[in-house]
Amino acid sequence: MKQIHLHGKAGWPARVLDTGAGRCEFINTVPAAERWAVDVRGCDEYRHPDVRAVPGGIADAELPRGYFDGVFVPNVLEHLPSQDAVGAALARLGKSLAAGGRIAVMGPNFRY
Repeated sequence: MKQIHLHGKAGWPARVLDTGAGRCEFINTVPAAERWAVDVRGCDEYRHPDVRAVPGGIADAELPRGYFDGVFVPNVLEHLPSQDAVGAALARLGKSLAAGGRIAVMGPNFRY
């Protein structure tokens, strides 16, 4: 079976933000020049030293505008309280994207 690499599908972004980093399983393996991790619980225990940690959630973390080439949103949106909150979070993340940047959203796999 052929493997699909999300980083490659996103165009090999150089500056990547993981908005729900948790234990940093994703962001620690991304072959990007610059990697950022956001998580409400903090992720210092798990993140690689080269990954920049930003405390908070996608609604309140301090993020630069027009900066990231790739934003990964892993199983985060379903935890927000409303559709309006989801829309506001995506709009906010969109403002952090550089021109031509991409947002990859992953939802839960309810089968498992």
